[in-house]
Amino acid sequence: MSKRKNPTEPMFKVDETLVAIVEETPYEAVVMSITDEKGKKKYKLHFPGWSRRHDKKFEVGTEEGRMFKTTLAEYVKEHRSELSAEFLEEYDKKKEKPAEKKEEVPPAVNVIEPPKPDTTVKLTKKLIQILLFDKDQTDKCFVCKLPAKYPTDQIVADYLATIMPDATPEVIDAMVKTQSSANIKCADAQKICTVRGMLDYFNTVTGHHLLYKFERPRYNDMVEMKTGIRDFKYGSIATLFNHGVRASSEYGFIYLLRLIVKLPELMLSIKVDPVLVGMVAKGLVEIIAFLDANHEKYFEGEIEYEAVSPDYYRRATETFRTGN
Repeated sequence: MSKRKNPTEPMFKVDETLVAIVEETPYEAVVMSITDEKGKKKYKLHFPGWSRRHDKKFEVGTEEGRMFKTTLAEYVKEHRSELSAEFLEEYDKKKEKPAEKKEEVPPAVNVIEPPKPDTTVKLTKKLIQILLFDKDQTDKCFVCKLPAKYPTDQIVADYLATIMPDATPEVIDAMVKTQSSANIKCADAQKICTVRGMLDYFNTVTGHHLLYKFERPRYNDMVEMKTGIRDFKYGSIATLFNHGVRASSEYGFIYLLRLIVKLPELMLSIKVDPVLVGMVAKGLVEIIAFLDANHEKYFEGEIEYEAVSPDYYRRATETFRTGN
């Protein structure tokens, strides 16, 4: 290598590839930067395939015998006799290893996912306040009077009358069963089917999902009174209908609100199609508006509640301890 006119000027440029000798072993390297440190210019070299923590700094002017303007393959070919047997063995293995064939990746396909249906139920501020008041009353060991002045059956009938004023409950039930809605608008048919289905759901889940533990002994008392059987056992909740047990004829406004809030969640828990659950949630919007507009009629605050007897209190607190 001929002598340089100005040894303080770098022989290599930033991003230039070269061969650098580190501990008598040649490595492919790239000049990452040239910086001035305490009056001395230094290369910062990175070695492809190695972590950046192995980067080295070579002082400008010390390139001779340490940095070469060539490729690693050319350097090994020219200086093979000077290299260690250990290095050559490793180098030749890498050279002989066939390049791995890259698996062809099919072009990406943009799949547009359909929007997830909204299954949330949004109550009005007033209805939320009523539910909070109800929880507070129950925490104070008060229970709603039964049967309610306006049971859920009556509330639903009043709502359906706003859609089909001249139809009797029997006509509406027949329409739901036969799915015949030729004489009414499609949107109204959806509202009717949603609410009638909700009513059946109400009677199915009241004892298991709509009552606080403090209220459950009274539900059990109602079942016993209706069926005439103590500790009534049933393989399916639906068989209660056959014994004249219809919670919607006893429980009113508060319990209907509790169901509306929980209905989408309950349906999803039994793996109902989320799209159908979303449609039900939409169908509930109108009855929520109806309940909000008529809440003063169907719910009269504190007078809806009553204190329980000492015997009932004992049985209810026993329920807390046993978890039944």
